[in-house]
Amino acid sequence: MQLIIAEKPSLARAIAQALPTPHVAKHGYIECGDTTRITWCTGHLLEPCAPEAYQPQYAKWNLTDLPIAPENWKLSPRSNTMDHFRLIGSLLEEATEVIHAGDPDREGQLMVDEVLQYYSVELQVKRLLIDNLTPQAIKIAFSQMKLNSDFRSLSLSAQCRQRADWLYGINLTRAITLVERDKGREGVFSVGRVQTPVLGLIVKRDLEIEQFEATRHFTIEASFKPPTGNESINAEVDAEINAEIVAVWQTPPSREMHCDEQGRLLNRKIAERVIRTLTAAGTNTANQPSEALLGRIVKIIDKRCHKPAPLPFSLSTLQIEAAKRFGYSPQFVLDGCQILYDKYKLITYPKSDSRYLPEPYFDQRTSLLNTIILNAPQLVESIHNCNSLLKSQAWNNQKTGPHHAIIPTEQQFDINTLHEREQKLYQLICLNYIAQFYPEQVTDESTIHLSIADELFIGATSAVCQNGWGALFDSGIEAPFSESHPFSSIKEGDTISCHSVNIIAHKTAPPDRFNDATLLSAMTNIAQFVEDPHIRKTLREHDGLGTEATRAAIIETLYRREYIVKNGREILSTQKGRELAANLPKRCITPDTTAVWEATLNTISSSSTKPEEFIERVTEDIRHLVEELTGIAAPLRGSLRPTVAQAPSCPKCQSEMIERTGRYGKFWACSQFPSCKASLPWRLNTTQKAKAVKTGDSPPIPCPNCHAPLVLRNSTRGSFWGCSNYPSCRKTFQDDGGKPLVPINPRP
Repeated sequence: MQLIIAEKPSLARAIAQALPTPHVAKHGYIECGDTTRITWCTGHLLEPCAPEAYQPQYAKWNLTDLPIAPENWKLSPRSNTMDHFRLIGSLLEEATEVIHAGDPDREGQLMVDEVLQYYSVELQVKRLLIDNLTPQAIKIAFSQMKLNSDFRSLSLSAQCRQRADWLYGINLTRAITLVERDKGREGVFSVGRVQTPVLGLIVKRDLEIEQFEATRHFTIEASFKPPTGNESINAEVDAEINAEIVAVWQTPPSREMHCDEQGRLLNRKIAERVIRTLTAAGTNTANQPSEALLGRIVKIIDKRCHKPAPLPFSLSTLQIEAAKRFGYSPQFVLDGCQILYDKYKLITYPKSDSRYLPEPYFDQRTSLLNTIILNAPQLVESIHNCNSLLKSQAWNNQKTGPHHAIIPTEQQFDINTLHEREQKLYQLICLNYIAQFYPEQVTDESTIHLSIADELFIGATSAVCQNGWGALFDSGIEAPFSESHPFSSIKEGDTISCHSVNIIAHKTAPPDRFNDATLLSAMTNIAQFVEDPHIRKTLREHDGLGTEATRAAIIETLYRREYIVKNGREILSTQKGRELAANLPKRCITPDTTAVWEATLNTISSSSTKPEEFIERVTEDIRHLVEELTGIAAPLRGSLRPTVAQAPSCPKCQSEMIERTGRYGKFWACSQFPSCKASLPWRLNTTQKAKAVKTGDSPPIPCPNCHAPLVLRNSTRGSFWGCSNYPSCRKTFQDDGGKPLVPINPRP
C-alpha cells in the first residue's frame, strides 16, 4: 500500500484529484483506487518537549537553573492532534511505500520528516514537490519525484531553527521575567529570536523620531535656459529654448567647514555672500540686462538607462507591493494568497522566497496568458500589447530553489466572483507575469555642470524615450515621449542664461515611522540595519530576519503581545514593548546576531555547516546573554545531564520514556508508542523506586486518572488510598490488605 503524507488537508485533496478513482474519504485519510492512501499533517504534529520533561525541577522557574540546554532533544505529540497522529502511525504500519508531500520549504520538509523519524520508518521515502495544485501540474510532479534523503540538509536546517528558537525563547523569557518580577512587575515578558530584534527596530525608530532635533540648512538654486537671442528653427527647437533646468550650487572645499557631514550648508550668510557675488557678476556683464546672469556649460554627462521589467513576486515583495498599493497587512496578504492557492488553485505556491522561474516554464507562456484573458478580462489589452517572444531574465534555472516565483496557474476561474482582496492580489500577480513580455523602460538622463562667476552649479534632467513595461503600472509616467533629449541641442562650452537665483531654506526631517511595507522591507534586507561592519559584510542581500513563511506571523505576534500597535498605516511601539527593549541586553534587540544565525541556517541547508556546531554556538551565545541579563555566572549551569530525576525506562521494553500530557495531567509514556503502550506516573521518583527494590517493597501504584503515586492515608472512618496529586486529582480507593482496589496498569 502506498501512503502519501501531505502537509495539509487541502493539499491532500488536490493530490487525490490527480490520482486514479474511485476516491473514498475516510476519517483522517483518502483512499485512491485500491493501492493508495493520502493522509495529512495539520501543522506540526510534534513539538519540542517542555523543560520539565527533561528534569521535573524545571517546572518551577528559577534563575539558578538557566540556561537550560538539552543534550538529547525530545519531541512529544501535540495533545490536540494525538488521535490523528496515532492514525498516521497505524497507516505507516500498513504501508509498503511512503511519499513525503510536505510544502517545498524547510518547515514543510521537517513537518513530515519528524513524523517519519518518530515512528522509525525504515522504508525508502520519496519526495513529492508540489508548487501548483492543478491536476496536470501534480501529475508532472509525480513523474519528477526524488529521494527524500536528498533533502536531509533542508530538514536539519529547520530542526536547527526549531531548537535555536526553543533555546532562545525558553531561557531569555524566563530570565527577563524573573528579573522583572524581582522589581515588582507581574506577567510574562516573551522574548523571541526574531520577534525581539524586530521590536528593537521599531523601538529604535520611534525613539529617533521623538528625540529628533531639526537642523536648518540652505541651498542655492538657479534656473537656467538657453539665451533668448538664439533663433529657433522649428517648434521642437522652440520647446528646447523655453525649457528650463534647475541647478543647485555646489559647496567648494574652502567652505566645507560651514557644512554638516552630509555636505549641507548650515550658514545662511555664506549663501547670501554667493548671491551677492553672482549679482555683481551679472551687473558687470557686457551687452546683458542688469538682471541677467550668464553661465557656461562646463560638462554634460549623458547616460541612457535600461530598466528591465520587475521580476515575478516572492511572498515578501508581494506583501510589500500590496501594502504600498492597498494598505494590506502582511498577514492579510498571506491569508489571501493561501485562499488563491489552496481553495481556487489560481496561483502557485505562495510562501516562496524566489523571484525566478524554471526555464521550461517559458514554453507554457501562451497557454497561461490565454488563461489570464479568460479569468481576468480587464487585463486583455495588457496581454494583447505584450510580445510573447520576449524572454526576460526571470527564466533562470540557476536562481530557482525548492520553489519558484509566484505566478498564475492555468486553472480557469472567473475572478469577478472572488472577494476584493483575492481579486486585487491575483491581478497584481498577473501584471508582474505579463510584464515579462514587455520591453525595457529606457530613460535618457543628463547631468549638466554649469559655471557662473567661478561658482559651480549642477542640474539633472531625464526623459523616458521608451515606456515599455511601465505602461502596465500606475507609475505616473506619461508615454510616448520624444526620443530627443530636451537639451540635446546644447553642448559643452555653450553659454546659457540664468534668470533667477534663490536661497532655499530647509529643515532636516526625522525618519518615517515603519509601516507594513517598510518593516517587511527592513526584515528582508536586514544588512542595512546591522551595526557591526564585519557582520554586515558577511550577510548576503537575501538574508533577513525570519523567512517568507514566518515574517507575517512574527509581526502579528508583536501585536498580540501588545508590544506594538497600529496608528493608521504607521506601526508604533507600546510602553510595554519599549520597557522590554530597554531591559534586555543590546544584542537581543539588534538584528546582528539573529541575522547571522539565519545566514548560518542557509549554510546548513547546503551542507556547508554541521548542525551540531551551530547549536553549540547558539547555546554559548545564550549562556552569555543570560549571564549579562541576570548577573549570575555559571559556566555549566542548567545543562541537562542524567540525574536522579531523569526519565525512567519503560517497564515493558526498556526504551526511554517521555513526558506527555493527558486529560488528568502529565505522565511518562513509552517513546515507542504505539507499538508499546506502557506508562508510568509523572511523580515517579527514581530514588523511591531504588529504595523499594532495596527493601523489597512494591513500587508505587499509579493513580489511573493522573498517574501520580497513590498514598495510604488514615481518616476517622479508617484507612484509604488517595492520589498524591490532591487537590488537583481527588480520586480515592478502598484499602484491601495494604493495597488499593484499583488496576495497577493504568492506560495512558
